[in-house]
Amino acid sequence: MPNTDKQPIDHKPPRPQTLDDLFAAYQGDYHPTEIDTGADVGLERIS
Repeated sequence: MPNTDKQPIDHKPPRPQTLDDLFAAYQGDYHPTEIDTGADVGLERIS
């Protein structure tokens, strides 16, 4: 069955309004490491 605009996707979670909501949506699968520094360092450094 083709999906049209008349058929809303019910299983899609609401859009996160804050970073806390965004991180909470991962439910522990995503662990930010350098985010508390407020700097862009360590983004491409995967350890």
